[in-house]
Amino acid sequence: FYVTNGIVDALAEMDSRGSTRFIQKGAGGIGNLAGAYNIDISPDSKHVYVAPRGSSGVALGSFASDNEGRLTALPFPVKQLAALGEGAVLNVAVTRPGGRFAAVVEADYPTVYLYKRDESSGTLSPHDELAIPGCDGRRSFPVDVISHPGGHLYVADFQWEGSGCVHHYRLNEEGKLSAEGTYAADFLRGVEAIVISSD
Repeated sequence: FYVTNGIVDALAEMDSRGSTRFIQKGAGGIGNLAGAYNIDISPDSKHVYVAPRGSSGVALGSFASDNEGRLTALPFPVKQLAALGEGAVLNVAVTRPGGRFAAVVEADYPTVYLYKRDESSGTLSPHDELAIPGCDGRRSFPVDVISHPGGHLYVADFQWEGSGCVHHYRLNEEGKLSAEGTYAADFLRGVEAIVISSD
């Protein structure tokens, strides 16, 4: 399996005995995008995608994995944004079960971005995007995105002030995003992560 560390801009692989080998380490980050922050793997385990938090743009570090788990960097698109904060591509989700798309959330300009994934090569191309509305009219701070079979995406909205919430999006067969609803989490100060049980 693979691990990331945004503090030292590192991506490493670790075997079942806990032995770790750095794939990339140092200033500049994954694919010259600093801050390897979160990670997801395609359903077929052939491609690895890294959310680069410390980048002043929207991108997704992309890698092909061979049968031994060795990674090869793939080209990936970058959408430049005017620097607002530290850069905040905080999470990535490859859609389940087929892996046809990958989604990221960007917090400086709260948006969910969708990429179409070439299932053979693993390369990504921009496909759709949708602004994230925030909770009760407050500015959004999205920190997590997960995919659920059937064309569902869920985004965790942390919220620095007030209670957090969860946004629900649908993804049709053509890869068009639509907002399905927002669910308040009044019992939580901030929603940081989402997991959906198998039942």
